[in-house]
Amino acid sequence: MYKDGLIKSKVIDGKKFDLHHYSDTKQCYELVKEETRQYWRQRQRCAAVPNYDFESEAPWTLGEMLFNQTFDYGYSVLLMDGAFYGSAGLRKLDDTSTICLSRFFCKPSVKPYANLFILPFHIKISQELNYSSTKITLNRYNRHLLRYYTELLPKKKDSISKETYNYIKLFENKGVQKVNYVDQIVLEYDWGKQCRNSIDLF
Repeated sequence: MYKDGLIKSKVIDGKKFDLHHYSDTKQCYELVKEETRQYWRQRQRCAAVPNYDFESEAPWTLGEMLFNQTFDYGYSVLLMDGAFYGSAGLRKLDDTSTICLSRFFCKPSVKPYANLFILPFHIKISQELNYSSTKITLNRYNRHLLRYYTELLPKKKDSISKETYNYIKLFENKGVQKVNYVDQIVLEYDWGKQCRNSIDLF
């Protein structure tokens, strides 16, 4: 079973990446709060901002979810050369499935480092907890990721993108479904219905 703290360190492209995981999500609250504030202060993507708010008391905002510890299986934070790079949580959806990459937040990058470190870790936790599937859910503000995952990523030639796509291609597009009372595009990796792949951390 996974443990809290530092999960993995690896040097890629001359940069040192450290993947940390927090079951007690209050431990990463201040770090993620500061990073999201800086990011949205520079960008005016109003559709996305409320989901990453740290001022609102709405239970679905990232701030409230971290503070009230509603990520059932914790929150993962990736550092690059000691500085924040990306993060996402893992939640229980029902008795058979988890939601991975929940409230995914990442600094812009040419290569998908955050997906490469966090996604296989979330799959691995879900399997170890005896779930049969995990899902990536895409709201209206992040549906651009569907095109990235399914159209752009497969065409990239660098090793980071290729490794990431090896995990993404395990997921099947299930179309629009109601998840937590909101219509969302759902990508599902169901190892209960297909040959279970052995997931190793990158």
